[in-house]
Amino acid sequence: MSTTDQPPLTPKLTAALIEAQRQMLPLKKTADNDYFGSKYADLAGVNDACDKALWDNSLVCFQTTEIAGDRLVLITTLRHVSGEELVSRYPVLPTKDRDPQALGAALTYARRYQKLAITGMAPEDDDGNTASGRAQEAERKPPATSRKSSRQLAPAPRRSFAQEY
Repeated sequence: MSTTDQPPLTPKLTAALIEAQRQMLPLKKTADNDYFGSKYADLAGVNDACDKALWDNSLVCFQTTEIAGDRLVLITTLRHVSGEELVSRYPVLPTKDRDPQALGAALTYARRYQKLAITGMAPEDDDGNTASGRAQEAERKPPATSRKSSRQLAPAPRRSFAQEY
């Protein structure tokens, strides 16, 4: 890689991001995924966990979109008050063409994951079923209930790695 291909150095942004990461709140899973009976951290939860720490360290994260060819692209920018910035572009891939609701779901999913990536936060799991097309599979399953079954299932026997492969 030649020096012209390397991204610009961002020492002020990097130092500020390191300090912001120390101050970021734990990512709370407060939204319900009704299809799979699980919880996940929604976009508002991601914002709640990191925005104040970013702002307190002279950083801002903002997201815009552009059309590239026939594809919507999410642009996530992490900018320091000095003008240093990191920019990430991500194609938004809805599960259904020309469906505004699918596009909105895919855009929200992309916004959440791009913000996590550019700030260095890590989710435990997600509700990516809609964005990945697995929601149709979930529609065929009954929703999970909070009632416990009266029948206890025996644990599966443990197998070693060698037995698996």
